[in-house]
Amino acid sequence: MVVSGMGNSLVFAIIPMIGRALQLQELVVEWPALGIVWHPRELAITSLSAMTALVASVFSAHWGRASDVRGRRQVLLVGLAGYGVCALLFSGTAALGLFGVLSGSLLWSALMVMRGVHASVTTASQPAASAYVADITLPNERTRGIGKLNAAIQVGMMSGPVLAWFAGISLLAPLVIHALVMFAMALLVHRRLPETVQQTRLRGPRTRLRFFDPRYARFTVIGLVTYMCLAIMQQTLGFYIQDILHIDPAAAAQRFAMAMMCSSMAMFVMQIVAAQRFAWSPLTMLKLGLPVALLAFLVVAFATGLPQILLAMTLFGVGMGLALPGYAAGASLAVTADEQGGIAGISSSVASVVICSAATRRIALLMASCGAVLGRVAALTPYRYSFGRA
Repeated sequence: MVVSGMGNSLVFAIIPMIGRALQLQELVVEWPALGIVWHPRELAITSLSAMTALVASVFSAHWGRASDVRGRRQVLLVGLAGYGVCALLFSGTAALGLFGVLSGSLLWSALMVMRGVHASVTTASQPAASAYVADITLPNERTRGIGKLNAAIQVGMMSGPVLAWFAGISLLAPLVIHALVMFAMALLVHRRLPETVQQTRLRGPRTRLRFFDPRYARFTVIGLVTYMCLAIMQQTLGFYIQDILHIDPAAAAQRFAMAMMCSSMAMFVMQIVAAQRFAWSPLTMLKLGLPVALLAFLVVAFATGLPQILLAMTLFGVGMGLALPGYAAGASLAVTADEQGGIAGISSSVASVVICSAATRRIALLMASCGAVLGRVAALTPYRYSFGRA
């Protein structure tokens, strides 16, 4: 999952550069029969990421259920090997654009299709890995196990941009190199990772879980709002830094990177150290993490300089580092052993739904985020007893 996390952050770093090199911001979409001329500008680039998130939100649950039927290892192999194949296909399509073979709407459409195909396959990894962890951990160890998995992803997210250095050779080099690494990981999983005993025993037809099943509906709602806050923070903080510090975009990007590094490091520490050492229940992690995240939004809202922003993002990482594993572990404990793949797929699709929708809510900025956190903290209180000892 470290390598998968690297891919997630690499895409955010490299796709904008590829889009501008292909001059997608200059795209003009025309429908002469309807008299429509559309200039998507930067949306033509950001839509590539939005397409990925949209398709992932649909297919994550499918792959989660598939892991219940076909086994975690097989679905994980599909995700890893599929990532490599689809990354090469996307790189090949982009190369055709760089060499002038494809251009305009045809190039943009081809790239959108490639990103959609990529997402439909690669989303198999996360739910399969989460369900694998659920299979090999006892209920009282579930939070620790998911914390370790999230920490691995976080390490990948922090180290992924290092691959962007190879963009100096070619803009497509980072994607090609990462695709080869994913092939190597797929081979390693094929040779060394055994299927879980639990899954071997339970393999067979499964009941399809509903998105808001009463057993875990409260966790789904908390997950939606939590990921929304995470997405809004990531997508708006750069603009906020530029506005309050009155600096140019390049300087704002540097300070944004510093802030995100503080957040990532704090999140990693909470997931790999605090969650492992104290073995808190999912409810305890939510009760601790959500107020800290709220405090982080308030610090950002009243920040007047970079030190306050860095402090706020550190607090934000602490809060998210507790809340996200708490949400995932709570949902996992709410279902039976033969439904772990299904709930892992739903949990993954929650994040994808939010990433896709958050792109259209940027004008909400901090006030919407802060209000959302206040709402989720308040909403948690009535469930004090219905959560039980989850």
